[in-house]
Amino acid sequence: MTSVDAAATTRIALFGDSIAAGLGVKEHRYGALVAQSLQATLVDFASTAATVKDSLAAFEADPRTVDIALIAHGITEAILRPEVSRFSRLPRRWRRPGWMDPRPYYSTRLHRRVSERIESSLRWRIKNLLIRRGGAIQFVSPDDYADALDVLVRLLGRHGCGQIFILEPTHISERFFPGSNEAMLHYATVARARVSGVTWIRTRSAVREEAHYFLDDFHPNREGHQAMASLITKIILGQSEVNQSFSNGGGL
Repeated sequence: MTSVDAAATTRIALFGDSIAAGLGVKEHRYGALVAQSLQATLVDFASTAATVKDSLAAFEADPRTVDIALIAHGITEAILRPEVSRFSRLPRRWRRPGWMDPRPYYSTRLHRRVSERIESSLRWRIKNLLIRRGGAIQFVSPDDYADALDVLVRLLGRHGCGQIFILEPTHISERFFPGSNEAMLHYATVARARVSGVTWIRTRSAVREEAHYFLDDFHPNREGHQAMASLITKIILGQSEVNQSFSNGGGL
């Protein structure tokens, strides 16, 4: 876990998967930008391909006293994927989580970039074909997602966290990830019905432009993270409009 400013008094815990972890943007991810804006310490629990169950286990193993929590799950859990164990001829590295998704960006070296584009084009098309023919699985069920999220929220509260924000999933390409937008909406709906004492943030309302995403039309780029950070910071400071956040029963 990392800290942005060890001298800060406000502590912000960040939970999530590759977007929260800042894939492709490093120190410019939204969590770091929010912490910088508030002159706070970032307590980082985010990790690529992490589910809310992973975040809960990490916090249980190393609980921290924090003032604010940003929870960005409901993406890795909900995405529709082929059951790769059924297809023995797939390359071994494609069996790892996310390795049949399109690449978000490519190498600047021409030879490597060409090979990356070819492989990326092949793997997401094969992934979608396998889903159409063999069905899809999800890493965590909607009920298990909501239950684990509720436990994490309650645990944070018991450790003194006064403000807990749950970030809605940002946009995901229907072309590259067919059916996953609808699945993420369902997961959020189930969770909103069960999890209380939190503020839900419509991050999708801030990251809406094509220019806010990398080439996979899934992971926000530097501009996308900046837009998310600006919205989150305003909501934390109470400077946002009411319709920039939603409570239980609101829509994505």
